[in-house]
Amino acid sequence: MLRPVPNHLTLLAMLTIPAVAVRAQQPVFEKLEIRVTAAPTAGIVTIDRGERDRVAAGDKVVLLPRNGDILHGTVTKVGSRSATVELVDRSAQLRRGVRGEVLVPRQRRRPGANAPVPVPEGPKATKPKQPATGAEAGQPTTNPTRRRPRQGRTPREDGWRPGMPLLAGSRPLEPRERASRTTGRIYTAGDLRRTLDSFDQSFARLGTDFEVENPVGYGGTLRVHAEFTYLTETTGNTDPDLRVFELAYEIGGTRYDPMRWQFGRLLPRDMPEFGLLDGVEWGYRFADGHRIGASFGALPELDEDLDTGADMQLAAWYLWPDTIAERLTFGVGYQKTWHHLRADRDLVVGKVRYLPSDGWDIAATTWVDFYYGSDTKRDGPELTRARAHATRRWDGGSGLEFTYDHEEYPDQRRTEFLQTIQPATLLDAHQDRFGAHAFTTSSSGTRWFARGTAWTDQDRTGATAEAGLLADDLLVNDMRSGLAGFLVHGAHSTLLGGRIDHGGQAFDGRLDALLEIAFVHHEGFPDNADDLIQYRLAGHWSRNVGERWNLLCYGDATLWDTELSLGLGFYLQRTF
Repeated sequence: MLRPVPNHLTLLAMLTIPAVAVRAQQPVFEKLEIRVTAAPTAGIVTIDRGERDRVAAGDKVVLLPRNGDILHGTVTKVGSRSATVELVDRSAQLRRGVRGEVLVPRQRRRPGANAPVPVPEGPKATKPKQPATGAEAGQPTTNPTRRRPRQGRTPREDGWRPGMPLLAGSRPLEPRERASRTTGRIYTAGDLRRTLDSFDQSFARLGTDFEVENPVGYGGTLRVHAEFTYLTETTGNTDPDLRVFELAYEIGGTRYDPMRWQFGRLLPRDMPEFGLLDGVEWGYRFADGHRIGASFGALPELDEDLDTGADMQLAAWYLWPDTIAERLTFGVGYQKTWHHLRADRDLVVGKVRYLPSDGWDIAATTWVDFYYGSDTKRDGPELTRARAHATRRWDGGSGLEFTYDHEEYPDQRRTEFLQTIQPATLLDAHQDRFGAHAFTTSSSGTRWFARGTAWTDQDRTGATAEAGLLADDLLVNDMRSGLAGFLVHGAHSTLLGGRIDHGGQAFDGRLDALLEIAFVHHEGFPDNADDLIQYRLAGHWSRNVGERWNLLCYGDATLWDTELSLGLGFYLQRTF
């Protein structure tokens, strides 16, 4: 016999079943608005949501570009504030700023994830206390986006508040997230030069020099510098050559990746003193700014063809900075070379640079070769090259410059000179050169300058001196003119002369011209031919000839008594 259901159970069922139905009808996913922050390659984009927004790998994404398309994708990699999305259409090209949505399961929501972040408010006026209701009491509401009006403004989801910097809380893009970009130049040049009844110094060039940032989506940089050249080589041959000065791919070495790799034809970044290399370079930067590195590969021959393979090298180095600002840095490196697999050079490079905050720039570099059993050099270390400079700049346009250079021939199997170096020359040959330059600018804009150089080698000494001024409207209106006198005492001749130069806007471009006259005395010439007057006239004109196109034309003529040297040329470049 069936018993009637109690009235209170009937009432409970009537209340529970609708509540379960309403709960079952609630959406499983929450839609979060997103924007595309980077599109490094076709079919791959970076969005501005990440782990802090509860986005995870595998979440579905819908993008809505302005052309009306609907693009679907899947999250493949998640960072703290960003995520990488792979689109179904791998050929799709998107711009930064495209809007869209990512579907996040509601089960992933953390308690209190949507609770507003408290904002400090000013002193409150005395009001009767109102009872807490709805979401303020911790109870669920039918519309969780509605909040009680408040005096302060609620911060955005990325933590930004009024009064904070505009980009506060935003994350800079990593190199791999940035769109690929190409910058550089293409150029062509020609020079027709007649000297001593010969045109062997003439040449023609066509080349390009560019770099591609993030070319394949891994955040690296591709650098290329190459040119076709037609000239008379030091061997006397005249034929076209393809000369590759740089062809390298570099990855790493950023604040996101302290390790750096570089492959191809390159100059080592931290130790370029070791020269051009066909091989691989590795470097690592520590958190305190200290750097270490190493390289291995072949050394191209330093001629017009840049042939490679005869000389191999292995090098390592260390750079020490005083602080992360690198006001003071020291570096030391060691390079071992082999010529046709026979041990050759042992070279140690040391360098220092000091950049105090008062305007000085001081630097010095030394190349020291170590010899063991050499037929022409003493065993032990020997200074092969040294270079140093110290410059100072003051506000107002004044400055000082000092330079020093020391050069000797190294004893090595590698061929760097066309001529044969005799053993006596290897032992004694050297040159030391010291230079100084001072200049100051007056209140009217006139610049006064003086410079001098002194040099000495194993046989002779020499020096140069020059002084003059540069001023606006000095000789020609609306042009900057200069007057200078100079003295040159060389190894076989002495010159005493003066120069006048002008520069300014002319013929829809920039025109610069100079005229020099000098008295020349040659040593060892007959009495009737040891003194003559030298005339030199030169100038160049430049202007923009189109969007990002620049043209430079120049000419130079020098007359010694009855001998005429003439040069004409141009340089055309487009940047991109």
